[in-house]
Amino acid sequence: VVATGDFAGINHCPKILQPNSGICNIGATFTPTVLGPATGSLLVYDDARGSPQVVQLSGIGIATYPPPVITFSYPNSAPVGSSPVKVSISGNDIFAESKVFLNGKDYSGSVKHFQGGLEVTLGSGLLTSIRTLSLQVVNPPPGGASAPLEFTVYARTVLSAADAVFEPFTQKFYASIPASSPTTPNSLVTIDPATGQIGAPIQIGNDPGALGLSDDGQTLYVALNGDNSVVPFDLATQSVGLPIPLGIDPQKGALKASDLQVQPGASGNVVATLAAGYYGSDGVALISNGSVVSEFFNEPPNNVAPGGTRFVGNSDLYGWQTGYNSTGMLHFVLTGNQLLEGPGFPGFYGLGVFASDGSNLFDVNGQVYNAATGVLVGNLGTSGLTIFRDASSGRIFLSSTPFGGFAVFDSSTLAQVGSSGGPATATLRLDRWGRNGLYYLMPSDSSGYDLVQTRSNLFYSSPGTNPVPAVLALSPSTVSSGGRNSVLTVTGSQFVPGAVAQWNGADRTTRWIDASTLTVDIPAGDIASPGTAKVSVINPAPGGGKSNSAALTIQ
Repeated sequence: VVATGDFAGINHCPKILQPNSGICNIGATFTPTVLGPATGSLLVYDDARGSPQVVQLSGIGIATYPPPVITFSYPNSAPVGSSPVKVSISGNDIFAESKVFLNGKDYSGSVKHFQGGLEVTLGSGLLTSIRTLSLQVVNPPPGGASAPLEFTVYARTVLSAADAVFEPFTQKFYASIPASSPTTPNSLVTIDPATGQIGAPIQIGNDPGALGLSDDGQTLYVALNGDNSVVPFDLATQSVGLPIPLGIDPQKGALKASDLQVQPGASGNVVATLAAGYYGSDGVALISNGSVVSEFFNEPPNNVAPGGTRFVGNSDLYGWQTGYNSTGMLHFVLTGNQLLEGPGFPGFYGLGVFASDGSNLFDVNGQVYNAATGVLVGNLGTSGLTIFRDASSGRIFLSSTPFGGFAVFDSSTLAQVGSSGGPATATLRLDRWGRNGLYYLMPSDSSGYDLVQTRSNLFYSSPGTNPVPAVLALSPSTVSSGGRNSVLTVTGSQFVPGAVAQWNGADRTTRWIDASTLTVDIPAGDIASPGTAKVSVINPAPGGGKSNSAALTIQ
């Protein structure tokens, strides 16, 4: 193997190649002697006709190092407790002199260079807890650093579940375990997000499936596929209510709930996406205070066949259509305890599950529609399996396929701000837990799905050093003991996105409203007895810190 010009040949092949002997590599390196374009040839001498085989080469000589760009990495994640992991990073303008930074510091572990990229070995000591490792390729001056790449260390809880949700008041996961599960079938279980410990099973009914959680943390609705019903579960008393039969479609038979969405601010109202046997999606039904009060089937004149629904605001409900030759968005309006059909809109490329900021719908195919007008107003430029928008930060997480992970966007500009790792998602369930966590479901090794917990630094970005916050007032400042779950409003100054309120030093689920306002979920257990609680706020790094405390009186 011989190269001409400023190129040098690389030959990793034996002199004699036997049939079916595997793969070997031939290549070239480029060491420019002049600035600007350069050409050469790679000549491969062999015993084939026309030897030598000639490959034309070209390159560009540069005077200074440009900034590197990471275009691909694999793997992008590893489970907690893994052995050392080798991560291949490829991209543009990565040189032999390029270094790797881990969490902003020069990485002292194993780094190997290959043509167009690097191989980084992450030691097992870095893989002991749920966390994000920020990797950057750094070129000598004036090149600088690439955009950060998030490598995710995730927790996987083996469940064989049908569905799972995070309850923000008590900060626990609830999972439905179907009849097909090899362990604890027909039950609900809780999962501690900090330890992964699974609670004692609660028998819930015949073949539990989809879950729907009220925003006051009081009621968890559970679809019972074996009984064609939905049952409410009281989270405060841990008691099972009376089953709510879904009835039958006269043309297609018994109905099941494939998706459950509880109306914001009205825990007695839940919308079920209906399915009828092998017919699949078969409409929607509104359950109000324990009975079905409105329903639309996938038959004339409605022809309603959503894959699922989501609330946009408190009364508008949108559902992505999945019926044959139907690619639009359905629209319903809840008035009192009645579900009315409103004007929907078509989708240019077809529409799927979406996230919303209250005005726009961010669809899993990358399309952005104005909900009120149905007008296409933007595009994310990529697609995935499921999507989530965090209300506090405005960040959108769009699942990537087939290698897993998420593309992360700013929902106000639609600009991609980075990528976060994790195994591939398997269902439409994707939401937030804790300070900066995502959770979703992946296929179990037996049947059903297992719970995945990750973290991401891309929930929030800080243009500089965050300030120390200050707490000025609490509303209410006095509560009665023995009450139910409640929402506390904290006012103050210098709250930044990612700020977390603490109750006597323990994190509580917090929503950032603006620089002077936070809302905090307070579980009933916090106010069970008279006393005084101290409420403070922590701003995240860089900088940041803990505020003063304000007292809340429990009478």
